[in-house]
Amino acid sequence: MMSLSMEQLQAAMTDADAAYVEKAGRQPYLGVGCDLTLNQSGRWRAGIWTKDHLGENIRGEGDTPETAIAALMDKIADLPSLEGQRLREFQRDLGNLIDKGREYGIDVDFVNPLIATAKQLAENAITDQRASA
Repeated sequence: MMSLSMEQLQAAMTDADAAYVEKAGRQPYLGVGCDLTLNQSGRWRAGIWTKDHLGENIRGEGDTPETAIAALMDKIADLPSLEGQRLREFQRDLGNLIDKGREYGIDVDFVNPLIATAKQLAENAITDQRASA
């Protein structure tokens, strides 16, 4: 495998940053958002800090900068789509609302339609995942 120049590596990391923004629908935490380092074990690591500098990141590792960047791009590709993220967030919020309704003793006539909606969303998500597999 031919080694990439510094400019090509920078372009590849910029592509990784752009792929993350497209997939996640938001900018990474850190300004440029990407780093490429050689760790103590002699392996290269390419990463994007997603939420903060304390450990929430996506990273790929490899024996060369190119393989590390390729591994990072694979992990970005495996992220759920923005629509999938929003659906999961909505389902989580809906589940919390159902629990809160039960906790507060809200009349069953209000809670039951929420439960039916939550079940249908879960079934649709399972069907969609099976169709895309």
